[in-house]
Amino acid sequence: RAWKCYKVFQSYVVHGKKLQLKYCATCKIYRPPRASHCRQCNNCVEGFDHHCPWVGNCVGARNYRFFFAYVVSKCLLCLTILSTTVAHLGLLISREDKTFGEAIGETPASVVE
Repeated sequence: RAWKCYKVFQSYVVHGKKLQLKYCATCKIYRPPRASHCRQCNNCVEGFDHHCPWVGNCVGARNYRFFFAYVVSKCLLCLTILSTTVAHLGLLISREDKTFGEAIGETPASVVE
């Protein structure tokens, strides 16, 4: 299979500035500026930033907000788990007058969380 390494440009004048649009041989379209072809999704993505394996989608111009919301929600989840674990161990230590090591020994799953 031959690799398609040729570049075809199409020129436009917008607001007095010359724009050159690259041709994507895979998608068979002229890509807008800042668009790139994603090999994992096999699509041209406008404002392509990266392909996120956790979301399973490309992060681009139309979904920055959603990706940012995803990252923030995961950070909040980690903070919630950390705070409830600390609160649980703190209650074990204060109620039953145990040391930190004894509290972890009684509920080892608190450390794993």
